[in-house]
Amino acid sequence: MSGHWLDLVVERAGLACDGLEIGPSTPALDAWKAVTSACSVSEEELVRHVATYFKLGVANFDAAQPTSLRLIPEKVARKYWIFPLRDEYKHLYVATINPTDFEVEQAVGFASGRQAIFEVAGPLALLEAIDLTYTPRVIGG
Repeated sequence: MSGHWLDLVVERAGLACDGLEIGPSTPALDAWKAVTSACSVSEEELVRHVATYFKLGVANFDAAQPTSLRLIPEKVARKYWIFPLRDEYKHLYVATINPTDFEVEQAVGFASGRQAIFEVAGPLALLEAIDLTYTPRVIGG
């Protein structure tokens, strides 16, 4: 089978999808949009299905350690769609929308000097975490 990894998640989860077509090289962000639209599934539900399929945790942004942010620059977080959650010994737990991307693992290792351990997040939640955490807020006029 030469489909996208999200096709396998959808199949295993038994989701009923209307006209879902995801090419194997479809970027993860576009694939998430296609699945949530065609399968009438929320981002949160799809996160749980992806986490179950890959036997990974679900990212909890509320429990993220602020000290982990210094390990991944904003530019890297935005480029690879990741968010640092916590740093434990030689591991860095990161939220990702694509747990199959080896390039992301390498980028985390290079940027942080730690081995990446993925937890699954949806694109909207991940982008919100990046925007709220990395981008300084301007208050007042």
